[in-house]
Amino acid sequence: MRLGKKGNRGLAMADFSHRPGWWLASDGTWHPPQQRSSRPLELTSGRRGTALAPPGAQCEYRVSRILRQGLSDGEIFSDRRVAGAAESIDHIVVASSGVWVVDAKKRRAVSYRGAGPEGAVMRLYSGTDDITFELDNLAASLVAVGQLVRDSSVPLRSAMVVLPEQCRLMTGVRFRLGRSFEHDGILICPPRVLVEHVQQHGPVSHDQIVHIGHRLNEALAR
Repeated sequence: MRLGKKGNRGLAMADFSHRPGWWLASDGTWHPPQQRSSRPLELTSGRRGTALAPPGAQCEYRVSRILRQGLSDGEIFSDRRVAGAAESIDHIVVASSGVWVVDAKKRRAVSYRGAGPEGAVMRLYSGTDDITFELDNLAASLVAVGQLVRDSSVPLRSAMVVLPEQCRLMTGVRFRLGRSFEHDGILICPPRVLVEHVQQHGPVSHDQIVHIGHRLNEALAR
């Protein structure tokens, strides 16, 4: 399902209608299961009477909101599956800068550091667990999406979005300062840095954005 109606600034509103229990608020935003209340949405509150969404869904939802609020023109598809990808893709963004495949999973104590005797091989860790393989899965997802785009003039990029509060001290400080990492061409960054990269002017015209968005919407499994 394509992500909703266009907002005031031309960005498709995130649509989680295919997710059981998600509900649409009067302002056009989607909210996780058991969050329907007259009070403001509280994704991380533990107060009585407010249920918590799963951590992964919280992270995906927050990144979706930041992307939607920060971009002026584009298409966003969330939680879609493409043939050849190891798992569903959290977000696919079509913008002037190109087509972005975004992973926004919840991880604790994320760090990006050297491994091996010389520390020359950089690896991504969640606590003590090496999760660099997730970057390989992201790269495979990008290849699969590129086969759907079928336009060599459109840049293809991928990013793993990490919330600063998930990071170890030095990585968290780096992200709060607006810096990022790159691993084999994959951007590892906080949400606002991703928005800065995605919204950069690029070679993709508005008509191309609409055309590619339509093609992806038809091809991607819901």
